[in-house]
Amino acid sequence: MQKKLFVIIGALLVVLTISLFLYVFFIQKAEDQLPTVQESSFPISSDSSTETPPAAFNGNDDAISDDISSSIEASAVATTTDKIPTDVFAPELRFTQLSTKPVVGMSFTGTTTVRYSEQGTGALFELDLLTMETKMIATNLTGVISTTFNSNGSRVLMRIHDGLVLRFFAGVIAENARGEKELRGSFLPNNTVDATFTGVTNIRYLLATSNGGEIHTYEPSTRADSIEATIPFSQAYFATSPQGTTYLITKPSAHMNGTVYRYTPTGITALIKSSLGLTAFAAGDYVYITSYEQKKLRTLATNGKMVQEVHNILNTDKCVASPKTIYCARPYEIPTQEYPDGWYRGEEQHNDILFTLNTQTQRLVSTASPEVETGQIFDILKLVAHPTRDDLLLLINKNNDSLWLFAR
Repeated sequence: MQKKLFVIIGALLVVLTISLFLYVFFIQKAEDQLPTVQESSFPISSDSSTETPPAAFNGNDDAISDDISSSIEASAVATTTDKIPTDVFAPELRFTQLSTKPVVGMSFTGTTTVRYSEQGTGALFELDLLTMETKMIATNLTGVISTTFNSNGSRVLMRIHDGLVLRFFAGVIAENARGEKELRGSFLPNNTVDATFTGVTNIRYLLATSNGGEIHTYEPSTRADSIEATIPFSQAYFATSPQGTTYLITKPSAHMNGTVYRYTPTGITALIKSSLGLTAFAAGDYVYITSYEQKKLRTLATNGKMVQEVHNILNTDKCVASPKTIYCARPYEIPTQEYPDGWYRGEEQHNDILFTLNTQTQRLVSTASPEVETGQIFDILKLVAHPTRDDLLLLINKNNDSLWLFAR
């Protein structure tokens, strides 16, 4: 009996020993490994709730810098950098493509209507932004390289390549006897260097002469032409503010000095000293001038009495003034080696961001990234603002000359 009891106790001890062995080496070992697996899948650290700030860009002074942070309120990235972090821009649907054909000029004609001109033929199209219906206003012109509309879109100035000669066509959009809209007009004289609208109907143009240049006023409907003034040079172009102030700017080149003059029929007044690579655009009482100063590119704002330095360099060809806002486009960094010649020749392709200019601080504030919102790189060729609204822009993407609407 005792022998049988010892056998039973021994068997129980063997079972307990085996059970303990299995528990220690299989179950407990597996449990000990669980924290390691969890840590590798879901890392926990004191920095997990904070995004890593993008590295600062060690480029030229023209890179967009600390002013960008002012436009990113309550941002998780508090560090200001010389580059705009890509997560600044939400992929909103603020850009709408209006035309796939190459466009050379455009204008708002009323609150919800756009007119634009096709490259080459100059054919005019009228687009209803509410219905997206398009009507064509035919023309019989060829070689059209740019079109400028007057303030209400009823008149046009077309630059035309006629062989090796540059010509200007001044036209009026009017209805014929059948009630159809058509383009009527005439060519400005040969040797016209530049032309611009003054008011709704009149045109001011610069004519090259043997002694310099003549500035004329022309009314396309009546074809009345008169000389306003004579100047000692002719290689220049007009810049006119929405308020009607006219400036004459000598043709820009990185290798030649340029000057900005305020123009009135009584004469011209130089606003700053001559400098290389000079370009400019006008807004309000100020003209914004980008040029080289001691081999460094910079932008100044002047009203003829005082001069302010703008914190960021403006590509003035890509700026426009709406009723209350100045919009400018430029890439993160403007190439400064040969401004503006490299871009004019097509050797540079810009990946532009759309900005507004804070005129109190003279700093750019980021507004939209076309690439983030559309998936396309925009090298903006031209901006046109709505005449009465601050939230609508028309723009041409130089990469394919397509027309876009930006609704802020």
